Amino acid sequence: DAFRRRGGVLVAVFVLAGCGDSSGDAAAEALTEGDALEIVEAYYTAAEAGDADGIAATFAEAPVISGSTDLAETLNFLVWDAAQGTVLVDRTCTAGGAESVSIVVVCGYGNHQYLLRVVDAPATPITETITVTAAGIEEMDASYGGPLFPANDAFNPWMLANNPQDAAAADCCGGDG
Repeated sequence: DAFRRRGGVLVAVFVLAGCGDSSGDAAAEALTEGDALEIVEAYYTAAEAGDADGIAATFAEAPVISGSTDLAETLNFLVWDAAQGTVLVDRTCTAGGAESVSIVVVCGYGNHQYLLRVVDAPATPITETITVTAAGIEEMDASYGGPLFPANDAFNPWMLANNPQDAAAADCCGGDG
């Protein structure tokens, strides 16, 4: 399938990044815009599939992810998001800079949660700025535009009023399972 082909490309990128001069590590190796975009695409493909191992494979060791305490928390959220039916719409990514040790990729898309689609609410616009090295994704920062998840603003109070025993479990983002 397409993910496995991209996964093979991703593995090849990491293997090739590790080859060559042994005086530096993979993070110090030069990267092209195409390489960075392939890593980011592999990340989104795995995230949309809820594939925690695939997502983790796109990150460098100890990445900095805004709004998250660690990679495990991010994986939990992304798998939860895929399982609850979120789709990413109209994604476009651009890479800045020529061959470099790190390349910044900026992606814009709409985060369209299942609940938002059911009530025909618009997708929440998100812009992610992703710093990529040959070791993988080193840093991610997301900014959200309006409207922020409007169906949730109605659903969460309704759950609390009508199903208080289940309200915490139905709230965002996977928490403890």
